[in-house]
Amino acid sequence: MNTRIVNETFRFVKWLYGRFLPPGYNDFQLEQSMAVKNKSILVGRRARLKDQELEILALSALLYNTGCIEGQYQNRAVSVTIAKGFLKEQGLSSSKIAKVLSCIEATQSDIKANTRLEELMKFVEDAVSGARLNNRGRYRSPELPDVFP
Repeated sequence: MNTRIVNETFRFVKWLYGRFLPPGYNDFQLEQSMAVKNKSILVGRRARLKDQELEILALSALLYNTGCIEGQYQNRAVSVTIAKGFLKEQGLSSSKIAKVLSCIEATQSDIKANTRLEELMKFVEDAVSGARLNNRGRYRSPELPDVFP
């Protein structure tokens, strides 16, 4: 895993939240992003992902909720725009950027995960964020994806 790009992304997200979110809320959002990143790496290692895949999960986790700076929690469209611009500036390949963006998009409750990475990202974000509401208005726990060896 390229720790340089992960560390740069962390610094960027910390700056972004600090600049655009009110005190206290910026810390909450940064802690949430860090928790998703840390758990995604743990789950990814358990699933025996390669270093490049772990990097994609880490980047996705750090950037997945940056759209909240626009005043809406879980504004994934803005998160995707922010992630795309930042990762392009960092010189990431277009194929890696596309994978990061698809993992971010997969965290939306109404989007079905299509790849192993998307499934893991969705699972980790669900697990860290707590249970989501099912279609009957009751809370449900996230289901463990069938991606472990």
